[in-house]
Amino acid sequence: MYLWVILATFIVALASFNLSVRPDMRQLYVEPQAEAAVTRIMLQHQGAAKYVESLRITEENPSAPGFSQGEISPDKFQDYLPAGFEVDYEGNVPVTEKNITAMYCMDKEKEDLSTPIGNCNDSNAMNYLVTYGCVPQRWKSLRGGRPSNDLINAINTLAGRGSNFGYTIDVDENDEGNTLHSTMAIFNMGRNVVYLPQFVVSGDIGETGFSNVCGANRECDYCLVYFSTYSVR
Repeated sequence: MYLWVILATFIVALASFNLSVRPDMRQLYVEPQAEAAVTRIMLQHQGAAKYVESLRITEENPSAPGFSQGEISPDKFQDYLPAGFEVDYEGNVPVTEKNITAMYCMDKEKEDLSTPIGNCNDSNAMNYLVTYGCVPQRWKSLRGGRPSNDLINAINTLAGRGSNFGYTIDVDENDEGNTLHSTMAIFNMGRNVVYLPQFVVSGDIGETGFSNVCGANRECDYCLVYFSTYSVR
């Protein structure tokens, strides 16, 4: 009797190899995981944006701290994140495995935004809040390492077309329409190229700055990037 049970189990196991994969497996398993990866960087940037807005010096709030250049630690904007969502990188996490948010301050009188400005609260300052992170290996295509279709579809679903969210691509500084004369842009889901200021691409604001992770001295071939701009009112 015991041998029959073993034999039946073996036959069932063999038969399972012939079962077809559920047609909705991608919808049930793969797509939600890709959307989770996109959601993490979006929520981080949106929380940081709310925090940065609270720093703005206005007539109503002249004693506000004001904008400043550099990486913004997650604990600064934790209170501006949705309940239950935390940006907490414990220990020595490599820069290739986390999303980073930083502020870049440039002189808007320089049309190509390639020149940093000493005071981010100056009337001539154009400030970029940039959140960036390497495209995880899980979401790279097998050919060329570009973001996979699953990740691109997730960006399209969550960020929409024509947004300031996309993945990095190298561009020619002399391309038509490249008024910033930048060497890098983001490709968003509206099939649009959005050029990044060259100071963001190659400026030095520290070890974890954009230039060292995604830009001129990059660790990663492709990054996800979300940015917002802030001028001084």
